Amino acid sequence: MPRLISYKGSVEVPGVVGDFPALMDPQTWAEKHPQIWPHSFLIKGNAFPTDRDGVPAPDGKPLAGKGFRGLFFEQVRMGLVVYNNVLEMKFVVSNGVNPSVAFEYNQHECLTTEDVDGTRFDGGIDVDNGMATCSRSGVDLVTITATKNVRFTEPEALLGLPFVEDVYELAVNIGLDYLLHLMLFE
Repeated sequence: MPRLISYKGSVEVPGVVGDFPALMDPQTWAEKHPQIWPHSFLIKGNAFPTDRDGVPAPDGKPLAGKGFRGLFFEQVRMGLVVYNNVLEMKFVVSNGVNPSVAFEYNQHECLTTEDVDGTRFDGGIDVDNGMATCSRSGVDLVTITATKNVRFTEPEALLGLPFVEDVYELAVNIGLDYLLHLMLFE
């Protein structure tokens, strides 16, 4: 049985919460990081895709940095494997006395996985959830925290190899640390 991979990272940096809504908005992942996310958007009409192999229609041009809730499509490239996921996504921007930015997501369904030789599988990830928050931690200081839990189930032929889950775990940890740094130094 594949193992659950968990990540938690946190960093305190100079800045104000108002600097981060557009940087943390999941709708901008494909625009800012296409090497990882060829596609990332709210699904038109909040409707579950009927074509497992296609890319669903986006829900118009995103208003980056504005809150939303709904079904969210992401196509994620992890090394030589591509996952097509539908997530239940919530992105919240709170202003006022205690401003914050946060998103949280839970997997609705992994549609397909494509491996290095182009073979497609139904499914591929059976657990994918997490969150990220940005909140004030001092005068002109913010703390950004991110968590992720994921378990890969395809391509099954790779999962029996002793090193593959270690490689996935390393990729998840390095990838999320990399994204935290990109967000901070963009």
